[in-house]
Amino acid sequence: MDTRQSQQKEPARALLGIRVGTEAICEIEDFVVTFAAEQGIAAEDKARVLILVEELFTNLSRYGYRDRAEAVGEAEVMLELDEDRLTIEFRDDGEEFNPLSSPPPEPEKPGDDELAGGLGLHIVRELADGADYRRADGRNVIRLNRRVSLVKVSRR
Repeated sequence: MDTRQSQQKEPARALLGIRVGTEAICEIEDFVVTFAAEQGIAAEDKARVLILVEELFTNLSRYGYRDRAEAVGEAEVMLELDEDRLTIEFRDDGEEFNPLSSPPPEPEKPGDDELAGGLGLHIVRELADGADYRRADGRNVIRLNRRVSLVKVSRR
């Protein structure tokens, strides 16, 4: 009988609570960059994670508070790394909206000067290996996951 205990380590987890506003995007970038550096997430995957989180935040700040005079609210970003599987959970108090249900953007027509709507959400769906959405306690909750490449982290 094998009595050795599993050598699995606990997933690394970090949580950022933010107030939706102009300074928040800088906080989000710092949060993601710091987590990626601490966990040894490769630069290419760090860039993809930044795109995912920034797009969700941008969508929230532009469209999540249409019934309010100002786009002011609260959001949380949770990052969890379990071996090479990264989970991003984005929670917000904006209007109910499932970003996974929006249709893919229309292809641009020659001579069309307007950008196709929904392109950012299309990018989110393409960059994530898996995604799900739910509305819980008056908040939008989207969970994205993707495999990431890891590099050795030098500890000084």
